[in-house]
Amino acid sequence: MRDTAKVIVCSVCGQVSPPNRAFCASCRSRLPTGPSSSNSDVTLPESSAPNSMRRRRSVAWVAAAVAILVLAAWTVYVNVGPYRFLPPPATRISSIPRPSEWAMSQSAPDRNAVTEVAAFRPSGVVKWEFRSSAGLFASPAIVSDRLYLGTGDGRVVALDSASGETLWEFIVGDVVKSTPAVAGDMVFVGLQDSRIVALDADTGELVWEFTTGNPILSSPVVYEGVLYIGSNDWRLYALDAATGDERWSFRANDVIRSAPAVHPPVVAFTDIEGKLYLLDLSTGKRRFDYQAINGAEGGAVFDGDRLFIADLGGRVRSIDWTQREFPFEKNITWIRIQLRHFGFIESAGQQKGSVWFFLERGSGFTTAPVVANDLVFAASKSGTLLALDRGSGDLKWRSQSPDSFHVSPSLWGDTLFAADVGGILYAVEALTGRELWRSSTVSPLASTPIVSGGLLYLTRRDGSLLALR
Repeated sequence: MRDTAKVIVCSVCGQVSPPNRAFCASCRSRLPTGPSSSNSDVTLPESSAPNSMRRRRSVAWVAAAVAILVLAAWTVYVNVGPYRFLPPPATRISSIPRPSEWAMSQSAPDRNAVTEVAAFRPSGVVKWEFRSSAGLFASPAIVSDRLYLGTGDGRVVALDSASGETLWEFIVGDVVKSTPAVAGDMVFVGLQDSRIVALDADTGELVWEFTTGNPILSSPVVYEGVLYIGSNDWRLYALDAATGDERWSFRANDVIRSAPAVHPPVVAFTDIEGKLYLLDLSTGKRRFDYQAINGAEGGAVFDGDRLFIADLGGRVRSIDWTQREFPFEKNITWIRIQLRHFGFIESAGQQKGSVWFFLERGSGFTTAPVVANDLVFAASKSGTLLALDRGSGDLKWRSQSPDSFHVSPSLWGDTLFAADVGGILYAVEALTGRELWRSSTVSPLASTPIVSGGLLYLTRRDGSLLALR
């Protein structure tokens, strides 16, 4: 009996399908809508159908391979980047101080101004004094019985730390607001004429210079042969410490004046917009941002798996820096913050990495905190000196000065040093907040008090540096 069942022939692959189908069962092409054919009328091409199917499968496999390659390349770029394959730096020097040294801004790469030495109480007698013809705006670095300082009258000088004798000077022609970093046999400093210079520590001769194009107010840190420093051109630079060659740079959202802090495998810094960035040391790739910092001029401080920062809004924060940001997570966080800012939602939720924050109402912080003995110490613009529990953020003690604190405190053994704008230097028992003694420095300090080699060094806004015994 003749089979008169109706079928539809695919015009692409030549296969037959039942008349009630809209797409071919073999190649998924849309089937024709015209009259169907009976089985007896269908004659399949001997070779066109298999060839057409092979071509379609080949195209599909090629498209899939291209998609996989594009996805893999994008993943490598986002998570690794070209800098992963840089050769190692030419040297392994770091600005890590020996006991009782101060190798850079806030002493060490983690920016935690703590030195494990016995409590120190100077007699207040000036052993020597250095004077600049203009004000001082940054702290010195003290390494191997030498003190290195940028001055307000356009010099970088090396002084004998015991006598104050000038050993050499390097003329830069403009005020220096960057604290030098000392690593190996070189001194590194940022300049307002947009240069980063490396000087020979023994002679002051120029070894190399790198130009960013904008003034530099940030202070450098050197770690494992790489120098990290921010610039007013909105970039953080990673330079080879031996040669000055750029290894990578990262563009922030605004000017970078804070001193970057290093705790392997990350470097942390803030821009003046108030955003905290954590980048991979080797590649400059972003790990995650913290977007709710209200002007953290003092910068970040590392202590173990925590990062501590104090801002102009009066908050001291503890952040888990080991966190990482997933794709699109930053965009979602930004949208939540904007919605809260314009009043559409009450809270933006807790940001990634948040552990706790302490709010000092009616005040703010322009200084970096200090972390030791399970306590976090901070000095505010309203004259409050306080200690918080490292784990919980609970207030442990508070003391009050009649004037604001605008320079970061430092901890030497069990003694916390802090100086207010009225020129009073306070020595406080770190565990209890009990005042041990105070001394008038006459002129407001320009930077953190430094104890080294049995002397207390104070840089003052009037252009003088005092060494007290």
